[in-house]
Amino acid sequence: MTAGAARADRVGVQARAWREALDPDGAEPRDERLFRKRSLRLDAERDGLVPFTGQLEPLGAALLKSAFAEADSSRAGPRFLSEADERAAARAATP
Repeated sequence: MTAGAARADRVGVQARAWREALDPDGAEPRDERLFRKRSLRLDAERDGLVPFTGQLEPLGAALLKSAFAEADSSRAGPRFLSEADERAAARAATP
């Protein structure tokens, strides 16, 4: 083991010790609490728009942001397969 790796290992040990000292219950109860508090409400359509409100835990928010970014992307739109891709997909779907 190199000297740099030994120091990195010691930093890792110290970081885990601090984490345990600062948060003895760990991340699981905190994550569970956040999960229970999340909400997402879609209201009735008004003037062609559907209002929504809510709050999400960090993972749920990241997934929603990713979905919005993908939908808003300039690349978004219909995706068409080439004939070769369609044949390959058909072969893969046949048992």
